[in-house]
Amino acid sequence: MNFRCTFALIGLCAGMSAQGVQKDSSSVVVGLGERLSPAGHFMHEVYSNPAAQVYRYHSSLTTIGFSGTYSQEDDAVVMQQGRGNRYAAFDADSYIRRDRNTIWGGAGYRVGRTMHTEWNENADFELLYPYVWADSVGGNLLSERYTFSGGFAREFGRIAWGIYADYRAEIEYRKRDPRPKTVVSDLNIATGATLSLGDRYSLGASVHLRVYRQKSEMSFLAPLGGPKIYQMLGLGMYSTRFSTGKDGSSVNFSGRSYGAGVELFPRDRNGVFVSIQYFDWAVRRILHDYQELPLTRLTERELDAALGWQGQSGIHHWGIKLSGNYAKRLGTEYIYGDASGSQNYPKLGAVEQYRNNRTDLVLSALWGFEEMRGWSFYAEPRGRYYDFEATYLSPSRKMQFGKVGCGGGLTVEKRLRRSVLHLSVSADYLANQTAKLKLDGLDMDGSIGQMMQRNFGHLSADMTLYGASFRWNYDFPRASMALYVQGDWQHGSFADGNRSDYARIVFGVAF
Repeated sequence: MNFRCTFALIGLCAGMSAQGVQKDSSSVVVGLGERLSPAGHFMHEVYSNPAAQVYRYHSSLTTIGFSGTYSQEDDAVVMQQGRGNRYAAFDADSYIRRDRNTIWGGAGYRVGRTMHTEWNENADFELLYPYVWADSVGGNLLSERYTFSGGFAREFGRIAWGIYADYRAEIEYRKRDPRPKTVVSDLNIATGATLSLGDRYSLGASVHLRVYRQKSEMSFLAPLGGPKIYQMLGLGMYSTRFSTGKDGSSVNFSGRSYGAGVELFPRDRNGVFVSIQYFDWAVRRILHDYQELPLTRLTERELDAALGWQGQSGIHHWGIKLSGNYAKRLGTEYIYGDASGSQNYPKLGAVEQYRNNRTDLVLSALWGFEEMRGWSFYAEPRGRYYDFEATYLSPSRKMQFGKVGCGGGLTVEKRLRRSVLHLSVSADYLANQTAKLKLDGLDMDGSIGQMMQRNFGHLSADMTLYGASFRWNYDFPRASMALYVQGDWQHGSFADGNRSDYARIVFGVAF
């Protein structure tokens, strides 16, 4: 892969923009304002239906940005995800409205490294856990990521129809032992329709499909080979039979997800809205070295929902919303007999050993005002409840922690003659409510036992997050474009003494 596809899509976005309605400087300013306004994002859940994109923005806009990202944790909160990262990225996005047609799309490229991951040699840990390839050595992981997306929606009287697809290709690797090389292919497709109910509301439905592939190979250059590579099974368990340190071994993941959603929303963002989405995900871990032997199967059923109200009177905006996510993850291990001759390992059965339930609820509110030429201000208080529970059947093991907290954000914007200054600050506090760790049969002084205790200690600790974001847009009226620079920063403090920092800077152009 190279930059040709990326630049080709940039040209396509620019071409679509030029062929759309003629834009002047004011339309660029309006477009940026729509996308930066908290009121424009408050009911974002309904726009997962591609057909609803017809009503998302009133103005067309294309942005191209270059960014640099830095994150660092004193001690990795989750060892499998590393202590931080360093990324440079390029992103292009376009949303074009023309008559009754809406076209949107984007392309991105990211290169960088994740700092010192341990006990995980696969990409997409959150998607695949606990079934990952792991070792106790770890190290920095280099990565390249390419993303492409595109969608089309059209109104037909009272009906709107849309289709959307995005694709991610990624490679992760390390230049020192152990040397994993992981290639990811991730395709998402969605299609949906909406039906107008009267003058204000629309009822929508959508279906979603995801096709996921990951191939991971391991090699060692040291003459005596490398460390033991574990096939993890959850909560410190691993497959004794298939965990080796063999050079040239490989593991594949093959998964699919099906989903559906329904939405009821006001097209003018002034009224009650409801969004409900359900996803069913399944992925198998396949051992290439053992004649494509399936070792485990992971399934997850996930429900996303949001119920809220948003209103506007003159320059004032209000809103209140309850949003939530519930996911139930189940892990099945296949049991095999001994191989004989040229025959593969005979399958003897399967047992569901791993279970994981996650609940995340957020109650949020919105109040603010926007002057056409002058000041804008928004306040967004919120409260959160989070619960995580993972169990392993035999031997009996359990990890559980729950948190309750509150926080909020403030956004201030000042519009000048040819520029806009945008500042946001936020703070959140999450207090631990429950913390249980039971690991029968595990040596707590061993490397796996220490990893489990460290992860649990960080995840269950009280935490405080606060940060700020600053953005400056400068308008060029004659060129019908604007330049912008944006800086984001966040700091996290944990009750166990751990700290985290995140910073990002973006330079871009909008037209």
